[in-house]
Amino acid sequence: MNNTLEVILFSIAEGLPIIFGGLLSFAFQKFDFKLKVEINHWVTAFGGGALLSAIAFALVPKAIEHLNVGPISIFFLLGTLFFMFLDIGMEKIGGSYAQMVSMLSDFIPEAMVLGASFAHNHNFGLLMAIFIGLQNFPEGFNSYLELRMNYKISSTL
Repeated sequence: MNNTLEVILFSIAEGLPIIFGGLLSFAFQKFDFKLKVEINHWVTAFGGGALLSAIAFALVPKAIEHLNVGPISIFFLLGTLFFMFLDIGMEKIGGSYAQMVSMLSDFIPEAMVLGASFAHNHNFGLLMAIFIGLQNFPEGFNSYLELRMNYKISSTL
């Protein structure tokens, strides 16, 4: 298969869990609120664990092979600051779109990592597609909840 086509297909596949997470969140609307909150906490913790696993076991070792600790630390700090200021800006604007905006802005570095991973090593690209897909599932789950909550609030006004 053509490498470009393969990367495109894996990019689509790693984005599908966003839809599945949203659909699962929709299905859980039938449960009582306490159960939904507990499931939301579990799904969020799962996504955080998947993201930390990707960073700790895949990205940092590869980065250390090619960069010194100084540039790696600077890039981590810059990424942290970017998303922190994005979150602060979303809070000032108001509404409950922070999770969705975070998910959409997170797509840019994910796509860069996936493309670079496949260019470096096919198996490493597969691993990163799995990690990204696992991390995208809770984002879809939470985004649906936030968008639904915003709809309920605005529809009652």
